[in-house]
Amino acid sequence: PGVCISVASDTPANLYERLAYNELDFVIVLDEPVCRAEFAPVLRLPMQVEFCAAPGHPLHTGRSVSLDALLACPCILTEKDASYRRTLERALAERRRYIAPILESDDTGLIIQLLTQGMGYSVLPRFLIRDALASGALVTLPVPELSLQIQLQIFYHTGKYVDREMRLFLSAATRHLSRLCR
Repeated sequence: PGVCISVASDTPANLYERLAYNELDFVIVLDEPVCRAEFAPVLRLPMQVEFCAAPGHPLHTGRSVSLDALLACPCILTEKDASYRRTLERALAERRRYIAPILESDDTGLIIQLLTQGMGYSVLPRFLIRDALASGALVTLPVPELSLQIQLQIFYHTGKYVDREMRLFLSAATRHLSRLCR
């Protein structure tokens, strides 16, 4: 009560910059592990990233999907600098491969909606698609050649005074996110 919370959404790189300049009190990011001396970690949880599509998608055969077959199909991805897309593109580059989405969006809700309507496949953190998987609206596409993982992380600037309200919020956020990501 009596505390106003303001939420800013941006790419991890921009959030880190704003945190470094003390424009944000803390950041919650899905990204590759970050280790910077000026950032104090509050939480780090590994997150599996999954290839997913509607059950009727041609790649959903009940068997593993080859990387070549995957890359030959239309996909929908998050924006270029989004953390899990960057992780995907880096893994593909190591294999001298490239992915060209038919649509890019920073709105994962929209991506999930389009996937459930049969429009291509995507790569998303498992916790974001958990409900769609449970309801049968989406299925995972096993791609043994690519196993992707990122981390859910919370940081604050080491020079930041963390008051009682911030500590309470960080504690509540940590408990909630830990349960959400199981």
